[in-house]
Amino acid sequence: MMKYILCVLIAFYTVNLSAQVPMPEKLVGTWKSNLGPFYEQWQKLNDSHFKGVSWYFSHGFPIMMEYLDITAENGQLTLCATVPGQNEGRKVCFAGRDTLSGFIFENLQHDFPKKIAYQFTAENEIRVRLAGDPARDFSFTMEKLLWADTPEASAYDAELARQLGADTYGMRKYIFVLLKSGSRPQADTTGKALAFKGHLKNIQCLASEKKLLVAGPFFKNESDFRGIFIFNTTDVNEAQQWLATDPAIEGGWLAPLVVEWYGSAALPLYLDFVDKVTQQNF
Repeated sequence: MMKYILCVLIAFYTVNLSAQVPMPEKLVGTWKSNLGPFYEQWQKLNDSHFKGVSWYFSHGFPIMMEYLDITAENGQLTLCATVPGQNEGRKVCFAGRDTLSGFIFENLQHDFPKKIAYQFTAENEIRVRLAGDPARDFSFTMEKLLWADTPEASAYDAELARQLGADTYGMRKYIFVLLKSGSRPQADTTGKALAFKGHLKNIQCLASEKKLLVAGPFFKNESDFRGIFIFNTTDVNEAQQWLATDPAIEGGWLAPLVVEWYGSAALPLYLDFVDKVTQQNF
């Protein structure tokens, strides 16, 4: 009985110890740095785990800088950072503590930074300091953004979404085609070269009409997959009609498996850049 009571007390103490560790509640939200288009976003997963990410924009595209976690466990506050392309994907962790105006995280074994300090200087402003080497130490401020000011909100184009048929999540339905070797023996080369020449010409024709969005062959594989198509339609029957114009399929060298697919509504936009990166056509 005493052993049972002791276990209960230990469990109760451990839970309360974690609960007593203050978490940086003010961090939750999206922040923009005064150094430029650099952003940091924090979400509260539960009372003892916050997850964050930092990124910047390059030519309109987001580039991830760090994946972050702040956790409270066994009375210890910890910040862990994973930087793409560094430390072989391993996270670097810093022991944390709260201060009168924010939080400090330290790892004296790390090269730089050894210390990361978050200081809440105003209701919607944070001063961040990275320290550990006088020659490299620096500080910056971040301003908390309202939803209407965040990159996610400001980037939304309602008219473009309507034109592309996007749903609330920026997605829509397409027809996906997986091409495998057909029933005709591959050794039967009668008319094969001409059929595949027509296959490529048909691809170019459908792409020019914006009917075919994605087409490409697989490298040699054990599953005998030959290639894929993604058609710009939601109608399986219409896609089947387009497939019927392919000489390699009609000749039995390729066999299509047709399914409905859910993907980004922005997929058709990349076609506008194809010619800009293509030096020579097949």
